[in-house]
Amino acid sequence: MAAMYASAVPESYLIKHLSNTIKTLRQDYPRLYYHITSGGTDVVLERLDRGILDFAILVEPPNLTRYNYIELPGCDTWGLVMPKSASARTKSRHLLR
Repeated sequence: MAAMYASAVPESYLIKHLSNTIKTLRQDYPRLYYHITSGGTDVVLERLDRGILDFAILVEPPNLTRYNYIELPGCDTWGLVMPKSASARTKSRHLLR
């Protein structure tokens, strides 16, 4: 039995690439087990550097000169949610600068 350790961002739209890959690998290697965690970029990179993780899927790009990497196709869409009482127009002017 073999194990693979990974960290990913489950709230990312791009997590579908990991789930599709696991599905495919599961068919070829049914005894391969996955240990998937979530965490902030700094914590995840520290675990990767220490050899605790085999790979990581990150939203925030790290210093890529230290790692081999594959860019995942696609992108996430983020939005801003605030109470109706807040003035979105005023706040958006400050946020989008």
